[in-house]
Amino acid sequence: AHQPLGLLLEHFSRWLSLFERTAREVCGDAAEFFIDRARRIADSLMIGLDIGPKALNLGSTAEGRR
Repeated sequence: AHQPLGLLLEHFSRWLSLFERTAREVCGDAAEFFIDRARRIADSLMIGLDIGPKALNLGSTAEGRR
């Protein structure tokens, strides 16, 4: 479902950076819980898109987007 969006590792890095900063400003002590979940979601999406450091490198159409 996300493959046609052309997402790159840089998109996830930017999103996580913004999310983490906002969570720390808004969520107080619960921020780390939400940040952990966001990182897990990002990891899962990147694995599915075969990009990023945890990519399985299966030679999908995402080749060259690392």
